[in-house]
Amino acid sequence: MRITTPSRYYYIFIYTIALGIFSINTGFSASRYSHNQCNKPAHAIRVSLQRVYDGDTVKLNSGQTVRLVGINTVEIFYVNQRRRRRQPARHMQPLALLARKTLGQLLKQSNNQIYLVYEKKRYDRYGRLLAHLFAGDTNVQAFLLAKGLAYNLPFPPNLAYQKCYFHAQKNAMKNKINLWSQPFYAPRSAKFFAGNSRSGFVLIQGKVTNAYQDTKSIWLNFKHRKISVRIANADLHYFRKKNPLSLLGKNILISGYVTKNRQKQFYYIRVRHPNSLHIFH
Repeated sequence: MRITTPSRYYYIFIYTIALGIFSINTGFSASRYSHNQCNKPAHAIRVSLQRVYDGDTVKLNSGQTVRLVGINTVEIFYVNQRRRRRQPARHMQPLALLARKTLGQLLKQSNNQIYLVYEKKRYDRYGRLLAHLFAGDTNVQAFLLAKGLAYNLPFPPNLAYQKCYFHAQKNAMKNKINLWSQPFYAPRSAKFFAGNSRSGFVLIQGKVTNAYQDTKSIWLNFKHRKISVRIANADLHYFRKKNPLSLLGKNILISGYVTKNRQKQFYYIRVRHPNSLHIFH
């Protein structure tokens, strides 16, 4: 996962406020957390692990690559991304190696015998398997989220453990663990967003000053219109309990990938699930 970074420590102030408020009000809330929301099902498939690429990608002895669905971890930049056997580049984002090391240690405890749980969508656009991982009875995604080494990234329609993941991240945020304690990963202000040369995962904070729906999507815009939020009409059934248009006038925190509309020259984040949006006052 590639994460774009804030250029000013101004965002530390925003970050502190957002964390404090998030611990009180999550806006789009999930139901109360319980441990059975993370349990390994009987249909989990046992496989053998060959290696850990980074915090959210592993390779099986079968040769298949597995992407841990529902989370994103800080990316390890390799000298040549097409040949991952090469050594990582020297300039490493904070906690990237710790996420990989923590995942590797967890899986090693189970003698590299892990369990996969598949859902409706089995492959991503790169041909990697999409799965929830278990080391013994431990939900790996929830473990990394609780350690503050991953971001919750809902990936419809694979949402079986979303309540579990949402609350694991919420607790890490509240307690300012790892990612949530570092200014390097502080949310960026929509007001000062200046774009980035390539798509990347970001946290954006701002007040919605314009909201409308067209034939394909709902759009949430901020005052300076440097970045927008797009919710495709195809994903609106996930927002049944809260109409995104009701966010007009609200201060929100959004997580997701930035995309540039090259035709109209603006940036936007596509949000596919309510757990990627949080309201604060």
